[in-house]
Amino acid sequence: MSVKTLHQIQQEGLDLLVEKLGPDDAIRFLQIYEPGRGDWTEDRKKYLDKDPDKILTRIMERRKKYPFLKLIFQFLTQLLLHLYSSKSRCTPHSANGLSDIYSIGKSTR
Repeated sequence: MSVKTLHQIQQEGLDLLVEKLGPDDAIRFLQIYEPGRGDWTEDRKKYLDKDPDKILTRIMERRKKYPFLKLIFQFLTQLLLHLYSSKSRCTPHSANGLSDIYSIGKSTR
């Protein structure tokens, strides 16, 4: 078995996209992806701390600065649990249980 060149792999991939999606949708699909910019190997050294104590400190500072995020997260978690529970899945009355979810903000204050 011979090893394909990157150009051959790219051409086969493009041919399959056009075959499966058609030329217009293949172009639209390719437009979704951007090569991006920068050098992540270097950038991560600038932006990411290796010291766990610094990471924890930043997390705690952010929690103090944005306390409402905890309530939003709790609300969304409860909403998802409600929507995906077997007893309330896609029924016309499933919205009736949402009042229970709204009480989470009141109970955590």
